[in-house]
Amino acid sequence: MRNASMEGLRGAAALLIVFFHLHMQLPGLAATRNGYLAVDLFFVLSGYVIAGAYGARLRDAREGFAFMVRRFARLWPAHIVASALCVAIPAAMLALARAPLGQVVPTSGETLAIVSMTQGLHTVSRDVGTAVSWSASDEFYVYAVFAVACVMLRGRARIAAFATFALVGYTLAVWISLSMGACAKGSCYSATFDFGWTRCLAGFFGGALVAEFRERAPVTALARRVPQLLAFASALAIVAFAHLATGLAFAAPFAFAALVASLSRDGGPVARLFQSRPAQYLGSISYSLYLVQSASRYPLGVAAMKWTSPVAQAAEAALMLFMSFALANMLYRRVERPCRERINGWVASALSPSGKSSRGRVSEAPSDDATAMRHS
Repeated sequence: MRNASMEGLRGAAALLIVFFHLHMQLPGLAATRNGYLAVDLFFVLSGYVIAGAYGARLRDAREGFAFMVRRFARLWPAHIVASALCVAIPAAMLALARAPLGQVVPTSGETLAIVSMTQGLHTVSRDVGTAVSWSASDEFYVYAVFAVACVMLRGRARIAAFATFALVGYTLAVWISLSMGACAKGSCYSATFDFGWTRCLAGFFGGALVAEFRERAPVTALARRVPQLLAFASALAIVAFAHLATGLAFAAPFAFAALVASLSRDGGPVARLFQSRPAQYLGSISYSLYLVQSASRYPLGVAAMKWTSPVAQAAEAALMLFMSFALANMLYRRVERPCRERINGWVASALSPSGKSSRGRVSEAPSDDATAMRHS
């Protein structure tokens, strides 16, 4: 069953990430300084939709393997092309300027981490490739944990495992944030390539727990008009003011889980906002946009150092947005969607008793972890 409001919510989160990275180059956009928390919204959304779509279907190792192949098809092709773009564009600019490449080109070890999508597991000492795909790396391996848990466990045992993963991830994320002094810098709960996997565990399995209880009263009650508006307002407040109140960012996974729960019926005033055509478009290209917007950050940084007037910086921001959307649209249409559909078709054919795939069989597998899920 398609949930359009969550598709739109994912698109809004991707756009917030874009503006967060604009802020890193252009101080005039300081209002988006907590946009990094949108990654945690991605994790919660993914956990909710994946658990709802696949939780009851992963019954043996064969289905678990097919699930991982589908997730690979969802993440890897766009990730690898976006990573290449994020290296090629600044490298070309430096080459034209006859400047040393410095750390723009990844080392052999960093390249291996990018190709194997392990750059989010503390295998490197810095953000590499797109500098944001650490989250895709973490999510891919958390998918594996989820698949194993679903194949091996049922009922209360599975719920207990999900709760344990979420609690362990959250506790570690908070402890690491405090011990590394992130809160003192105004960015609590902000681990990335090193310990971002803790945030992924907390968010993904928090979302999975919401999916497990989506027919229970606490979740369905949040889908009503007033609770939904309050959940949305709470999430907005945390993103807006997390830097002003030490530790407020630690509430983000809970607020995002409540927001996702409030949209679980795909109805209500906030749901209608995210069902709009612009939000739906953003949702469709959200993963490509999230990845490829990093490709324009280097040119923006160079321009921002040379032309610093408000008019120039507004023009630079507009140019980055145009470049990001153009590249994202191309990446989605030429790489992400066709690769996903082709690999999903192979999986459907392999799982089909007759060994033949059809459009109907391919569509049985949710093709987008933001929109498709089944209600049981």
